[in-house]
Amino acid sequence: MPQVLATCPQTRLVFLAGRHPGTVQEMQMPQRARALAAELGLLNQAVFFYEMWVPYQQRADFLLEADIAVSLHRDHLETAYAAIRSRFLDHLWAGLPSIVTAGDAAADLVRNRNLGYTVCPEDINDVVRATVHLVSNREVRQQCAEHARQIADAFTWERTLEPLSRFCMRPLRRSRPVSPHVVPEPPAALATVPPTTTQESSMQEEYTQLIQKLETGWQFGMPAQQGGMLSRVAQRVLGRVLAPVYAQQRDFNAALVQLFYQSAARHEEILGYLNAMMAQIVKLEQRIDTLARFDGVLSERIETINRDINGRLDALAAFDGTLSERIETINHDINGRLDTMADHTGDLHDRLLRLTYTVQLLNEALAAADEVSASLAEHLASLTPTAPEEGRPRQ
Repeated sequence: MPQVLATCPQTRLVFLAGRHPGTVQEMQMPQRARALAAELGLLNQAVFFYEMWVPYQQRADFLLEADIAVSLHRDHLETAYAAIRSRFLDHLWAGLPSIVTAGDAAADLVRNRNLGYTVCPEDINDVVRATVHLVSNREVRQQCAEHARQIADAFTWERTLEPLSRFCMRPLRRSRPVSPHVVPEPPAALATVPPTTTQESSMQEEYTQLIQKLETGWQFGMPAQQGGMLSRVAQRVLGRVLAPVYAQQRDFNAALVQLFYQSAARHEEILGYLNAMMAQIVKLEQRIDTLARFDGVLSERIETINRDINGRLDALAAFDGTLSERIETINHDINGRLDTMADHTGDLHDRLLRLTYTVQLLNEALAAADEVSASLAEHLASLTPTAPEEGRPRQ
């Protein structure tokens, strides 16, 4: 982390696995990692540890906030023989670029599908280079994340359990070891499938005869001892010499009979598949006929709808013509009224001018009246007698 922070100071490292919630003895490596982070001055600054394990149901809350997922381990037997680690599948589910240790199935997947980078076990410089390159290249991170999301569906429960589910629905018949002294039994399917036609009946009869011949002649040995003492001794010695050959031949014959049983059973299984396919084909043809009839009805309905739409378009065109005529009439009426209003406005303007002139004349008349009134006031003032002197009677 000190080397990564020297180039990318915004990088933060988070450990999601803290103290185990169960009775498992506390692990030493998290404590040593925490002590080392504190010694380097990175604890709760650039390196963070969760006190307890993040619950499985809440892991998405943390993974979706991350930019890179890192899974490192040492080189040991688990690396070479383990399947893909479950925590690595969370990287794909969250669409995260991965940095993983080389040497296991997850590393092969990361390398082959361009999901991130693989590093050598315990190679610090290799880890630093991969981390810095991913942190500083947003485009590379986006490409790796997109590749992870593309293959995530291949590892869902539905996909991974599909082969097991298919086997449970139709388990395969496996051959069992055949003892040289035990006659193999034919599968039940051979006895339960009845013939349906004369030709199939004939073929079934031939199969039955062939099986009977194989069952009666597959286990052979030395013929019964006959002749004198010398002849019987010679036959016994020859039987001991040829016993391994007889045993090997019986094993071969038993395997051949078992192979015939399996081939016949496989043949019946293939016939069952073919019958099922024929039934599906018949259903498909029926559906095609239904679809053809539906297509005819649909074509008729489309034609009816088309005629209805054309009729409505014609009615709309006629209405549009009527509407245009009405708009033209209204426009002509409005223009006539506007002309009348213009004439009325001119007449009103003339009247306003006349009223203005009349008001001016009235103002001039009022001014002249004021002058006359002032003159009369002065004249009346001159006619008013002066006050008499004291002691002198008024006249």
